[in-house]
This record gives sequence, structure tokens and C-alpha cells, in this order.
Amino acid sequence: MLAACERTGFKPDIRHEAAEPSTALELVACGLGLAIVQSGLKRLAPSGVAWAELPRGFPLELEVHAVTRRESNALAARLVASLPTA
Repeated sequence: MLAACERTGFKPDIRHEAAEPSTALELVACGLGLAIVQSGLKRLAPSGVAWAELPRGFPLELEVHAVTRRESNALAARLVASLPTA
């Protein structure tokens, strides 16, 4: 995330860090800066938090994982089979 910000000319001045996205939203609500979080958290945002999408072309790649139980699962097997291999 830091490298992506710096590639756009923005160098964050990090003063607080949060392990949980909900904590980051609370810090923002208290006026302690900004946070970059997934849009699905919008429904959990405290009152007074404003949202803005990152601009198109923001140079960020995210690693995404699919998780399932260890036991064999037909749905999980179909998902894994449909994913492109690296």
C-alpha cells in the first residue's frame, strides 16, 4: 500500500496503525487521519466518516485468497478448478 501511494506522489505520514479495519474506521471517526479499507465496510462506518473511491489506475495489486474447510468440498473444488494458474 505504501509503495502504491508513493508511486502516485503521496507519502503517508503514519501515526497510528490498526490491526482491524473497524478500528481504523473508528480512528478516522475520531479525526485521526484517513484509512484505506475495502468498500464492503461502508455499512459498518461510524457516523461522520466520508467515503471516496481511489482513482482509476491507482497502482495497487491485492492478493486475494479463497478459503474453505480442509474436508473435501465439491463447491470449493469447482472454484479452485476455475481459477487460472500462475
